[in-house]
Amino acid sequence: MAPCGGSPQSDPTDPRLIQWHETRVPPPQIRRLLRVTGRGPHADLLTSPDLPPGAAITYFDPDYELTTFGEALDLFMTMPA
Repeated sequence: MAPCGGSPQSDPTDPRLIQWHETRVPPPQIRRLLRVTGRGPHADLLTSPDLPPGAAITYFDPDYELTTFGEALDLFMTMPA
């Protein structure tokens, strides 16, 4: 697995996998991530068709974490701008 440093890029040909410590779900490829929202360049809420239904990924530089979409969306909606 190739590590991915920094926020995901929007290159549709990028085959790299995100790097995380999650064991329940295999990491999706960077090109399969959709950015839902974020705060600056170092915090993103992401989703992917490769995730289980209702799941999302939070990215807080440098860590990716699997979470539920609702909890992550609440977190981002209540963050200060």
